[in-house]
Amino acid sequence: MPQNMKSFFLGIVVTLLFGAFIFMAIDQRDLQLNPGASRFNTATISATQPDKSQYPPDTVKIQPLPPLLSLSGNVNFEGKAEFPQKLSGTYARGLIIVNFKASGENAHKSAIRISWADGVVETVLPGAANHVFPAERVARQITVVGYSMRERKIFKDSPRAGTVEWEIRYEPVMAYNNQKANP
Repeated sequence: MPQNMKSFFLGIVVTLLFGAFIFMAIDQRDLQLNPGASRFNTATISATQPDKSQYPPDTVKIQPLPPLLSLSGNVNFEGKAEFPQKLSGTYARGLIIVNFKASGENAHKSAIRISWADGVVETVLPGAANHVFPAERVARQITVVGYSMRERKIFKDSPRAGTVEWEIRYEPVMAYNNQKANP
């Protein structure tokens, strides 16, 4: 036999031995995971799985959390600018202003303006972090207002460059029923 055929057959034999070793190791591990059950005995396997009727009536049921969506942005602007936020539903509730920053000249006049479903308009000033609104309040519109102007007493105010950065989390609401008590 030529020299290269010997190495070829040796490679085949080593590969077969390695494959048999792996197959035996997987079979041993399967037997260790289920020591009392045979792989082919389905009666013992089904007996070990709990039936749904076996749970006690006071078992805790986990309700999935509502989806929390996020509105975020980092926008450069000049002068005064409004950025209305697109809600992923008709309304939003469970508002959390995670972060709101503004920079520029007179940036302290920037705000997040929230129009609530009951007609009240509320503003949140820059520097707010982790500002949580009550879960029962429902927002109709959220607008980020950026302000960066050099204010002059005699001459017209001149716009300056500014930046607003925000992150707002909310739960989308498709319909809102305003249930006020009638006297």
